[in-house]
Amino acid sequence: MQVLGGPWVPFEVTTCEDYRWTWDVARVPATGHRVIETPSGRTNVTFEIPLLAAGYAVVCERALDRIERLLAE
Repeated sequence: MQVLGGPWVPFEVTTCEDYRWTWDVARVPATGHRVIETPSGRTNVTFEIPLLAAGYAVVCERALDRIERLLAE
């Protein structure tokens, strides 16, 4: 993966089940992602960001904005 013109680094999806997945970047735990449907029928998308990856929160926020726009179409 590559973030905003930085160097390319290896990543690996480490878990994937029940609409939740986690991944490591350069062998370091990165974010977790979860997608669930709420009882009211809405879709809830969550990014789990470990403290070590706190700088990635800006990227996750932009991704959530884009996901919200795509769901609204």
